[in-house]
Amino acid sequence: MEKAKKNLIYIVFLISLLLPLLFSDFKGGGVSESEKRVLAKFPDIELNSLNSVNEFKDSFDIWFIDNIGFRNSAMRIKASIEYWLFNVSSNKSVVVGKDGWLFYTGSSNLEIAAGTYPISQEKLINIKNNQQKVQDKLHEKGINYLIILVPSKVSVYPENLYGNYSIRPTVIDKLSSFLGENTSIPVINLKNELLDAKVSDLLYYKQDTHWNDLGAYVGYCSVIKTLNQMNLLSTSPAGITFTDSTHDGDLLTMLNVDLPQEESPSININNSKAFRVQNGEQFTEMAELTKQADVKSFYIYKNPNVKKYRVLIYGDSFFNSSPITMLLAENVSELYFVPSYEIMEDMINYTKPDLVILEITERFINNLDKVPSPSDISK
Repeated sequence: MEKAKKNLIYIVFLISLLLPLLFSDFKGGGVSESEKRVLAKFPDIELNSLNSVNEFKDSFDIWFIDNIGFRNSAMRIKASIEYWLFNVSSNKSVVVGKDGWLFYTGSSNLEIAAGTYPISQEKLINIKNNQQKVQDKLHEKGINYLIILVPSKVSVYPENLYGNYSIRPTVIDKLSSFLGENTSIPVINLKNELLDAKVSDLLYYKQDTHWNDLGAYVGYCSVIKTLNQMNLLSTSPAGITFTDSTHDGDLLTMLNVDLPQEESPSININNSKAFRVQNGEQFTEMAELTKQADVKSFYIYKNPNVKKYRVLIYGDSFFNSSPITMLLAENVSELYFVPSYEIMEDMINYTKPDLVILEITERFINNLDKVPSPSDISK
């Protein structure tokens, strides 16, 4: 009887060792949604030298760690324990704030709230020089240029981080002031508009890096106001209503903890006139142009109710994942949105815009000395 118990223990122990291996992903290369990365593939076997043996061993170790059976379940259990017991995130790209707020830590995002975002006077000058060249190239083609700066969540809601954080001037303010004083480029810094509006409404998702639909609407109204002041448009913001909805935030996915989706209202445009183009010659041509630029998506909107003004917008996920482009389409005849910071000459020649807008999120501001590249606008 005693021997049988020992044998049973050995068998259970052996099975516990073998099961994860048996349920491993031997192909690899899958995507980890919580880690936002591609997992390692099983390495090619080329054991014809000592170096290749060592390389295979190193690659095998990485594959094994990434693809061992039950890895996702183990990571989720670990993340849940750390969140519920210690109120911390097991993912270094996410920090847990107060009252259910989550914040992204990448791209020097937390340094924005601390006032230590890495941008020097030399960097500001280089940004100014690059953006001035972009404006000059577009003006040669008779095209207006506008920069829209969207604040990071930590700029608008720093008080929801643990620590001594409060609303303060941040890099978005420094750059917009510098460009305003040293160039003729119109710049919209949306931070103050959002700070004013946050008094009465929640404008950013707690569980996501982005603004919610209401925050996007505040940004949209500010853009329309500025375009009217520039005498580029003479129009009013579209009327809207909201319906109850939920949102599955990117930070919640990265946190990897089973929490309910965030309740957040979804925007509806009253009496909308603009429509999205999703087929036909124009769609096919834009698809080819974006493919050549290695850009995976784009939007085209047309508005038969507006007789003039074509707008080409380049930007990031703050415009790509919110209704702001759909809203702006209510005020212009044609709108093109490309999720990229690189302005492309072929696309300009095809769309023939009256205005090019570059939208960029605060944490990526230090890239503006390189993007867009003026040489890509006029080769």
